[in-house]
Amino acid sequence: MSAVTAFDWGLLGLPFLAGVLVLASHVPLGRRVLERGIVFIDLAIAQIAGLGVIAADALGAPPGGAAVQAAAVGAALLGALLLTWTERIAPRQQEALIGVLFVLSACAGILLLAGNPHGGEHLKDLLVGQILWVGNTQLAWLAAASVPVLVALRLGWLDRPGRRGRFAFYAAFALAITASVQLVGVYLVFCSLIVPALAAALSARPERVAYLLGAAGYASGLALSALADLPAGALIVCTLAGCALGYAGWRRWQAVAQTIDHHPSSSRDTRPAAAAGLARGVGAGGGGGGSVRPGVPGSPVAVIVIAQLFGTSLWFSVNSAADALTSDWGVAPGAIGTLTIAVQAGFILGTLVFALSGLADRYPASRIFAVCALLGALCNGAFALWAHGMAAGVPLRFAVGLCLAGVYPLGMKLVVGWAPQRAGAALSLLVGMLTLGTALPHGIRWVGFGGPWQQTVGSASALALLAAAMVWRLGDGPHFKRRDGAPPLRLGQVLQSFALPAFRASALGYFGHMWELYALWTLVPALVVQSALAARGAAAQSALAFAVIGIGALGCMAGGWFSQRVGSARVAALALALPALCCAVYPLSAGWPRWTVVALLLAWGAAVVADSPHFSALSARACRPEVLGSALALQNSIGFAITMLAIHLGTTLAPAWGAQIAWLLLPGPLLGLAALFPLWRPGAGRGVG
Repeated sequence: MSAVTAFDWGLLGLPFLAGVLVLASHVPLGRRVLERGIVFIDLAIAQIAGLGVIAADALGAPPGGAAVQAAAVGAALLGALLLTWTERIAPRQQEALIGVLFVLSACAGILLLAGNPHGGEHLKDLLVGQILWVGNTQLAWLAAASVPVLVALRLGWLDRPGRRGRFAFYAAFALAITASVQLVGVYLVFCSLIVPALAAALSARPERVAYLLGAAGYASGLALSALADLPAGALIVCTLAGCALGYAGWRRWQAVAQTIDHHPSSSRDTRPAAAAGLARGVGAGGGGGGSVRPGVPGSPVAVIVIAQLFGTSLWFSVNSAADALTSDWGVAPGAIGTLTIAVQAGFILGTLVFALSGLADRYPASRIFAVCALLGALCNGAFALWAHGMAAGVPLRFAVGLCLAGVYPLGMKLVVGWAPQRAGAALSLLVGMLTLGTALPHGIRWVGFGGPWQQTVGSASALALLAAAMVWRLGDGPHFKRRDGAPPLRLGQVLQSFALPAFRASALGYFGHMWELYALWTLVPALVVQSALAARGAAAQSALAFAVIGIGALGCMAGGWFSQRVGSARVAALALALPALCCAVYPLSAGWPRWTVVALLLAWGAAVVADSPHFSALSARACRPEVLGSALALQNSIGFAITMLAIHLGTTLAPAWGAQIAWLLLPGPLLGLAALFPLWRPGAGRGVG
């Protein structure tokens, strides 16, 4: 089942409508709850309404009948009257009293269910609801209860001062909560009320954004529930939180990009400032030059970052369709490792050429990026259309890797050209987009599941063409223009950087990081199947692979924020230690609940790439400015050469080793952590921020 067919209207239409009706009243009520500072009132009212349901059931009332509804509404209104009174006599203690009321109601419900043989099931239904089993009658009751609440909100009755306004607020709240808690449960009522309103609080149109976030959370939660056969209520809670975090991250990314774009800089030669910016965290320095094109978008850094996302989708476009491709070609699964290694080999050769020939100093970086993205899209498209075996597939994937050498490093140089004094702030965004671009083909495969593998690979080519057009139109920034008569780089001069202790420590840490990173990304689909989280070739396999790899973008952004407080060296050390722990623990996870294995893989995916931008920052700070770009390009080349061996061993040994293949990756982060010790040890200072 694909993500498109998973949202079957016949199965999930009524549950989705129920979610929309819940959001209709809960979003505006949630905004008022946040304004009043009584966040847990919905938990208390929901628990009181649930207590009324439990009491009616204990007295023998028919389940779902009028007596049960009357008991729930009556209990909730009594709770509303009580809270109106407590707010009048003890306004400062209102939040604490709400908490006490919640605990007392919950304990009373447990006592009433103590003698019921089905009490545990009733309690579970009260907490997580039964949204998948909603019927027309329940939907009509929810709609009827929502109408007066929305009318009261529209007329402003809930915002009136005095006792009547307070009672109107609590009474409307009681009616809305009573109608929804029996369908979606206490937990989902709380999340529907608080999470969208909280995430959208600082937006220009908070109510509209909250509705969109809520609807997206319900839709994705229901679809994932159908795909993975997991409880809908609990999953919707998670997807609501995920949508809110995604929106908050996007807002944060917008703010950082705007800050970078509008940071003041002088019109004089900015090479010293740009070098300082590189030392704070860019991965490849160097040329570019060129003029700003007319009609440039308002946020050049945002354009570069999005173009990086689209361009690097070429990297793992084949891996996302591995099962269909190996079946079509009649080759062993290890062939995917060979194709991935071909890309890595092309990237290594390409970065060496750019580092040693000075090409990036001779031509504008935007032109190199656009041409390489265009050529990469054509080579990737040729692979999809005309490759029918390894003989044609390997050279074409090698050519894609060559082209990516002009996309990934040159994207960093473009950032420096536009914002040299704030290059470090943009680096985590850029590497995050590389990570998301790597995961993107898995997402395309999930959404378009069921089509031929050529469709997935071709989609990556379309995105790369869009990236080329975006960067060509953007042009180069006003800084880092090529100096006339600049001397060519000498290889011996570049190698001298490894004699510097700080550069050597950072580079060796990076090499350990690279042993694990790309091998893990290649193995993720196999690990999902090996953990029995999804069947081989199923849509859920692509969805989980996309999530495990893509969450690394959030890890990069979190690492960039954290480095401003503790320094890049300590962030890199932490981001080496956490994946090492995941490598050690994963083979022991057999027999664990599915959700714990998913959580472990997500934590692994978030941490494994979070250190990448900080190795570039530390190396840039340590090496000599005149060989900065070449030294970092050489470091990248050696690191990607290491990935070739790790990918080959991982894909070859994975079928025989099973879950223990994670132990093959473990030496990388451990050795990297040891090599980096001089930079993160106590007393070493914060390092790069």
